[in-house]
Parts: sequence; structure tokens; C-alpha cells
Amino acid sequence: MTFSLNPSVLCYNQFDTSALADQRYHNPGKEPNLTDVEQAQLWQVLEDKAPDGGLWNGRKVADWLS
Repeated sequence: MTFSLNPSVLCYNQFDTSALADQRYHNPGKEPNLTDVEQAQLWQVLEDKAPDGGLWNGRKVADWLS
């Protein structure tokens, strides 16, 4: 009879309880797509109405960014 162990069990057996801790804080994440200046400009633009006079939506923001 063969069976496989859960990867968490294998990690625990090899590295003790420290291997089971949340490791996400080691991952800084992806660099932002916009610089701080670009983000500030976007926030200023979003405070007003969209160019067509309506509300902002994802497509309109994407068009403004391109």
C-alpha cells in the first residue's frame, strides 16, 4: 500500500514548526505599476467627472492611463 504525505507534514518533519509559519512577509510583492507621482495624478483626475461627463469605471481609467 502506498500513500503520499501532505506537503505540510513533510515540511514539519524536515524543518520543525518554523516551516509551518506564514512565510508571506518574506515576499515584498510586485513593484507598483504607477510611480508615486502618477498615482497622485490619477487621484486628482478621479476626483472630477470622467471626460464624457459620467462616472469613472475601469475602462475609462485604463484609457486615461494609456
